[in-house]
Amino acid sequence: MAKVLVVYYSKTGNTGRLADQIEQELVAAGKEIEKIRLAEEKDHSFLRDALRALFRVKGKIKEANFNLEGYDAIFFGTPVWAGSPAPALNEYLEECQGLEGKEVSIFVTYGSGLGKGRAMRMLKEMVERKGGRVIQKLAVQEKEVFKKVELKIVR
Repeated sequence: MAKVLVVYYSKTGNTGRLADQIEQELVAAGKEIEKIRLAEEKDHSFLRDALRALFRVKGKIKEANFNLEGYDAIFFGTPVWAGSPAPALNEYLEECQGLEGKEVSIFVTYGSGLGKGRAMRMLKEMVERKGGRVIQKLAVQEKEVFKKVELKIVR
């Protein structure tokens, strides 16, 4: 059975709802799933978080599993803030090990849609710098996460 890791950051719960839908889809496809919800050591205001994201500041995250060796595939998820991934996911991607040769899927949630393409490109570049290969991308507007999103989960 394929072992899949879903790593995500969610401040308001939207990205978490999408991570839950992805988990359900993967379980239905017979995958063994582990999820990590990233949490920063210090809580900041949304405005400060958005500015930190814009300037690609990394967030100090609480204890998390950074070893990705034992997983067949990995999903990374984040809200889009100021056209960028959340600082907590930036930090995780900087610290993680064992991404080389892994198939990676990235997912984002967003409000207006401005900057979602930029955030996806940034995520893809971070994954590729660590040796991972992005095989699929999913972007869902925050108002759509309350609906059943049609997912096309592969592998």
